[in-house]
Amino acid sequence: MWPDWLKVIQLSPRFLFGLWFLGVLILFLPPTLSDNLGISEIRKDYKGWIGIATLAAFAFWVVQLVPSFQTVYRRRKLRKDILSSLDSLSQNESHLLAYCVYRGQRTIPLPITNSTAASLRQKGILEQAGGTGSALAWPYTIPFFVWKYLISRRPTLFSELENLRPNEREEVLNELKRSFGGLQ
Repeated sequence: MWPDWLKVIQLSPRFLFGLWFLGVLILFLPPTLSDNLGISEIRKDYKGWIGIATLAAFAFWVVQLVPSFQTVYRRRKLRKDILSSLDSLSQNESHLLAYCVYRGQRTIPLPITNSTAASLRQKGILEQAGGTGSALAWPYTIPFFVWKYLISRRPTLFSELENLRPNEREEVLNELKRSFGGLQ
């Protein structure tokens, strides 16, 4: 069993930061301010212990932050990979996303067996809703970061549709709707 004083390792990062900051203040406050606060005797008598505790709190705080930084790094890398996969989509995948963008809908109902939706879901471009819908109309949602990217790059990603007149574009979108089945 661990001694009770080692339970400080289990404190959340904000408490460890607070302990470190308090130790730094006690150690490095100007003498006039430490006299006014009444901590100059404590600082003089226990400076070594306060220094060790401050250093330990800082070290434990940094160690606890490493997984957070790793998570942020992995999430950014995954998002970058997902967005870069948009440049190598099949025609059906691109058409499905174009339909969503031009209709202004992030969520689309599709048959659960739709191979295009399954492919986009596998790439992280679509997310399948959990526990709702039917086999004929299962909701799929475009993640917000992908949606923002699609909207910002709409003219370049969907140049075929962008160059059409509005009524021609509408005809193409209606044809896409029929081809995927289940779209509402």
